[in-house]
Amino acid sequence: MTDEQNVSRRDMLKGSLAAAATVAMPMSVARAIEAAQDPKLAAAQAVERAKNADPVKIAWIGTGTQGQNDMRQLMKMGNVQIVAIADIYEPNYKKGLEIAGAGCEGYKDYRKMLERKDIQGVGIATPLYLHAPMAIDALNAGKHVYVEKMMAYTVEDAKKMIKAADKGNRILQVGHQRRYSVDYHHALDLVKKGYFGEITHVRAQWNRRNNWRRPVPDPKLEHLLNWRLYNEYSRGLMAELGSHQIDVTNWFLGQYPSAVVGMGGVDYWKDGREVYDNVQVIFEYPNGAKLCYQSIEMNEFDGFAEQFMGRKGTLVVSESPGMNMMFRERGTEEFEFEKFSENKTKVGNKSAIKLDATATTNQDKRAKTAGQSLASGGAPQSKNNWYLSLEDWIDCIRTNRKPFCDGRVGLVDVACVIAANKAMAEGKRVKITEDMWKV
Repeated sequence: MTDEQNVSRRDMLKGSLAAAATVAMPMSVARAIEAAQDPKLAAAQAVERAKNADPVKIAWIGTGTQGQNDMRQLMKMGNVQIVAIADIYEPNYKKGLEIAGAGCEGYKDYRKMLERKDIQGVGIATPLYLHAPMAIDALNAGKHVYVEKMMAYTVEDAKKMIKAADKGNRILQVGHQRRYSVDYHHALDLVKKGYFGEITHVRAQWNRRNNWRRPVPDPKLEHLLNWRLYNEYSRGLMAELGSHQIDVTNWFLGQYPSAVVGMGGVDYWKDGREVYDNVQVIFEYPNGAKLCYQSIEMNEFDGFAEQFMGRKGTLVVSESPGMNMMFRERGTEEFEFEKFSENKTKVGNKSAIKLDATATTNQDKRAKTAGQSLASGGAPQSKNNWYLSLEDWIDCIRTNRKPFCDGRVGLVDVACVIAANKAMAEGKRVKITEDMWKV
């Protein structure tokens, strides 16, 4: 094998880490790729980094299902301490204390918790309508903030959060975890290298067989536990699911939508809910590209994924394992690495290549794999997208750098979701203008 064919792993890793340093990729993602290439070395380096780092003291508001997941990711990290939690619902309150372990203090009033001077960062995984007031209180108290998506109930609230972060020189990171996925960064690299041609159409869906309703032990707790079903507290499927996939589309296309049309309704789960149990919308982008988006709650066929379609081929990317693939259009020139690929598969009557981020496309000239599949050989299982996202937040706190998915990214997603909901409610085309995300 020639030197040209045998691209060194070390050079590739230097390149990925350099990219992270220039905000092309979060540092946590670059390290995950490095770990996949040389897990023993990466594990040793991670232990050394944690040993030499000062402990970061974190508090968490909202210890329900999402909050518990986030807290478990934090507990896996070296030199991160969850020193306080806050929740008003007793079962979640107790569970949060259990996950955090010894040394964690519980609060029913989060504002009392924010008085503590030792807390450096505050995570927020509460119902949507509470995100902004809690985040602003935390930022004004001098804390760095990680807030789950959507970042706010209104555009105005999202802007207030950003202004509070700017004023106090605090970090505000939004939980769009796909931004921290090794798979998604690898897929975006393929798009940028032109393998699919210009992307003109995107299809995305999140289909589930789930009524979204939680059991309520006392009728008085209905709105507290089933807040997602009521307009006063929730922005529905577009916020809870669609915002992730709108964000990915904006990121991959490198632009924001200019208009949206759509339809939705409560057509299956007629159980008193106010938010739609199905949504179908089309976003139009300034260059004419379209995103067709669907989320339904009564059938899980096709699951969740994003499809980017260009003249030369189609990219399918998803957080679902094994779903990341690239397809070449019939009659187009072969991908330069296609004949060497060891990850070919069939989907129906179509040939596909499974993506593998550990076989970087810097190795296009190598006579083996290139740009293939992340799911099986990528970041270690323990470092999922949630872990990588939170790991980067912690690193931002330590180094005082800007997070990859900050409040300004989240603000655009809020604007898109609210415009889509308005388009469905009013049955008309709604413009999305730049002033909606100008702070």
